[in-house]
Parts: sequence; C-alpha cells; structure tokens
Amino acid sequence: MGESNPSYSQLQVTIFSANLASNGAFLKADPYIELSVDGQPPKRTEVSKKTWTPRWEEHFTLLVQPSSKLNFRVLNHKSLGSDTLLGEGVLELKPLLINNNGKFNEYKTKLKLSFEQKGGIQPAGEVNLIFNGMNIDITAILDISNGELPTGMTY
Repeated sequence: MGESNPSYSQLQVTIFSANLASNGAFLKADPYIELSVDGQPPKRTEVSKKTWTPRWEEHFTLLVQPSSKLNFRVLNHKSLGSDTLLGEGVLELKPLLINNNGKFNEYKTKLKLSFEQKGGIQPAGEVNLIFNGMNIDITAILDISNGELPTGMTY
C-alpha cells in the first residue's frame, strides 16, 4: 500500500487555447490566464490581443499533490483601470489521476469556465489544457470505502 500522505510531484500544464463567451460585448477582449495551485501565488500567460479565441501554448511546471486543485482565472487586460474577470474554473487532480492510472502523458482536457452575475452562474467558455507528468500509485489515493475506483476497475 502507498503512503497516507503522498509527496509532491511535478506536473507540466500546457495552457493551449480557449474559447471564451463574448456575452454580448462589442469589443474583443485581451485575455490572459492566471493559474494557481492550492492557493499559492498565481502564474500567468501572456496577454492575447483582441480575441475571444486566444491561443497561448504556454507551459507551466507545477509542484502538486494528488489532492491538489488547479484554479484557472481568465481575465481581460485593461490599459487603464483594473483587469476584469471573464471566467474561472477549478480542476481537481485526484479524479483525473484515478482515471489515468496515476500519470499523465499528453492528457488533453477541457475546463468549463463560468462567472457569477446578478442572475446566477453564467457559462463563460472553456480552456483547452494538456497535462504531462506525475507517476503515482493510485491505490495510495483511492478511498475504496466510498466506492472510489478507476473506470473499469471493480472490487
């Protein structure tokens, strides 16, 4: 059996591109992404000018644990005033690791973004991500008592 407190592993996250909702905006956005892990200070992409379909293809190497949560915030860069939030999403590593046998090899995923407005939570588009790295024993992170098993695995 694995350790009860798995150690940190390197994870390479490629923020590939995004399809953002314009939500009726007249002008195109100048979006960038802030990525933080478990509340740590964020890393950020370059600003992509005047587009709702930015393409970054930027790589970030992060130290993560299987229980880590990746927080993505897409902001609109403004020359004057504060940057505005276009959308955000959280990605939990544990379920992805369980379904990928504890490692990522060019694993592609889409993260749905949303933002809060007076009428509630609104869809804000999606971010295309690629994960590489980590190689952990998933039996160390499974909670079998709760029926948590990889896809296709039974007890």
